[in-house]
Amino acid sequence: MNNVVYLVLVVALSCAGMLLLWAKNRDPISPGSSVDQFQDKMQALAPPESETERSASAPLDQGTSRQNRGV
Repeated sequence: MNNVVYLVLVVALSCAGMLLLWAKNRDPISPGSSVDQFQDKMQALAPPESETERSASAPLDQGTSRQNRGV
């Protein structure tokens, strides 16, 4: 009988742990959560701020690279 009690205890603790992990990692259900997720994905796809400032302020001059190499 003791073996069955240990087995039930292990199964119950496993189920409780799985339920806890599921509750922690599930997607939010609020109406604004999908908008927030979309904004997070768009921010992740956007180029870094320093890269966009550099390309807008000083475009690269391709002609000077050949002159520096002596070609």
